[in-house]
Order: sequence, then structure tokens, then C-alpha cells
Amino acid sequence: MAYKEIIERWQEKFQVFTGDIVFTHFYNNVNRYIIGFDGAYDQSNKIIIESQGDTTDTWVDESKFGAIVGHEWVISRFAINFSVGTYIYNLNKSNALVYNKIGVIYFFS
Repeated sequence: MAYKEIIERWQEKFQVFTGDIVFTHFYNNVNRYIIGFDGAYDQSNKIIIESQGDTTDTWVDESKFGAIVGHEWVISRFAINFSVGTYIYNLNKSNALVYNKIGVIYFFS
């Protein structure tokens, strides 16, 4: 969960929830590739979609779903991942078709 702030339009913070379902595979000791799907529920999407003239009936209409591929660099219990994806479902027309993500992961064990 994170907070998103759009200062140029609204002076409030919006919650953003994200999740991934990915398959990863090591191709050497510290590198692995990523293939999967991700989704994001962004509360600001409802306002943006309605300003475009569309309506939202459920939380699914306010969400974005995409397919991703990427690379992950693993060092001990930490991982840094870089991925690029394309939207499969997104009613927000102001977003580009292709997006990128950078993340840091800590593995508990």
C-alpha cells in the first residue's frame, strides 16, 4: 500500500494497492528473470475516469491489470527488480500503454 498525491489537481492523498503474481527463475547465482501479471487499485482513478466522461461501477473499473517481464538482481536476502509491462485492462485513458516498475524486495526466512 502506498499514497499518491496529485498536487496540480487535487490537494488530497489517494491510496494505491498493488499486487503481483510472477514466475521467476535463476539463470545464474545472482540474476533471475521475471514473467507475470500485476494489478493496481488506485483511488484517484475513479475521479480521472469520471472526468473523461465514463462511469465506474465497481472497484475493478478503477483498477489496472497488466502483464510484465523483467530482471531481478539478488544479493543475499535483498533483490532489486526492473520490469516493463503493458496494460491488459485499464479504463484510465491518460496512462501510456507501456509502463515500467522498479522495486526492492527483502526475503524473510
